[in-house]
Amino acid sequence: MRRLSILTGAATMRDMEIEPRNPHLRTALESWLPAALPHLRREFDAHPFGTDDQLLQSTRLALAVVHPDLPIRHLGETTSLLNAMGAIPELTEDTIGPLTTANRRIDFPSIYGAVTLSHFLQAYYSEVLDWAFDSVAFATIYADLEAYIHDIEPINIRTLIEVWNVRSESPAIIIAPGITLRHLSDKEKTQSIKESIETERFRRDPTNPDVPEVLLEIQSQAGDLLSGSGNKAADIQGGLTFQTLAAARSVLLGLRLIGAGDIILGMATTCSENRLLPSSKNIGLSVGSVPGSLGNLSWASSWIPAPRTPPYFVSDNAATQLVGLWSLLESTPSDRRLALALRRFEMSYAREDAEDQIIDYWIALEALFLPDGNQELVYRASLRIARFLGRYAQERLDLFNTVKNSYNLRSKVAHGAELRSQDRLDSVTNETGESLRRALCHCLMQGAPPSVEDLHVQLLD
Repeated sequence: MRRLSILTGAATMRDMEIEPRNPHLRTALESWLPAALPHLRREFDAHPFGTDDQLLQSTRLALAVVHPDLPIRHLGETTSLLNAMGAIPELTEDTIGPLTTANRRIDFPSIYGAVTLSHFLQAYYSEVLDWAFDSVAFATIYADLEAYIHDIEPINIRTLIEVWNVRSESPAIIIAPGITLRHLSDKEKTQSIKESIETERFRRDPTNPDVPEVLLEIQSQAGDLLSGSGNKAADIQGGLTFQTLAAARSVLLGLRLIGAGDIILGMATTCSENRLLPSSKNIGLSVGSVPGSLGNLSWASSWIPAPRTPPYFVSDNAATQLVGLWSLLESTPSDRRLALALRRFEMSYAREDAEDQIIDYWIALEALFLPDGNQELVYRASLRIARFLGRYAQERLDLFNTVKNSYNLRSKVAHGAELRSQDRLDSVTNETGESLRRALCHCLMQGAPPSVEDLHVQLLD
């Protein structure tokens, strides 16, 4: 049965009325598809797609079409279709290389053409949900095929990432063009609940799952993702993965710099207005160097852990800070000290224990405030950090004492000394992390770590 929720009558008629750019291709494909579908039905009834991902589905379809030992390759309609495809330069300029299976090279005029044809079949099957010919579905998917071949650059692609344990005062925060942190719609909440029940991704009570309050939405165009490899689908999929992880990492790092709290990235879904472009769900890759530990998890592809902190609240003031930090976080800082400090700050979120976190914090702080050697470390660091972050005399004195206590505790941890109180370690670690956040934000805004000489002058004022 055709999916009428997507194929609306108005859109279908519009697709059918457009004059095809390649009328010979359309005629050949429209003749070939009814002849090929019965063979595809037999092939895939015997070996269903099941849980195959899109790439594997596409590969299996390409092999079914081009493999010399399968009957589709020897249909007269297949010969006519190949001739029509051979007249289109975009389908014959092969940069992918030969297709082989079982150490046997497959003779096909255009491997890229075969891959494109497999994407067409994949989109058609997803639309019709059957290996039967449907002229209305064919017209719609063929319109997408022509856009895919000749005009792929302006096609819009959208990625949505669930952001768990986060609440936002504003319904939508436009972080940058195409990057928005926003509330879920009612439809998106319903879909999230359905996903949670079907996958049991909470490992708690799957019948009454929570719903994230916030999504990260990333809008892009296909042309921005192409690398020129010749395989448009692979280019776009790779570009999307890179773009998604880069944007997620920058937003995650920005929020962590603004305040403490567990932030968990959940299911990521990608969709496009063109059905031949890849869609995906549950990208499931770690962001940056964070491998994903309970509570500090950066990416939870298969299950959502219980957060260890209250929800992270994005106030309007925090939203303004996040927008200001975005351009500073899109690339690695050129200053090596600042880059090291940021990297160790990010790594601290992969640590389960406060002992490991405080070591990361101090590696970052030493990179920012102790570039001039190891003498009198605790005194120098405490004095410089207090002067850099303190806004008035009493705050600078409090910071001086806090930092000195933190460094002494860090030394005990580093040398394996026995600690009398876990609560004190947790408290000092949290205070140290907050000082590091403030210092990193200041350094990012001014583009470099503080000048030790300038801090010394300021101390004498």
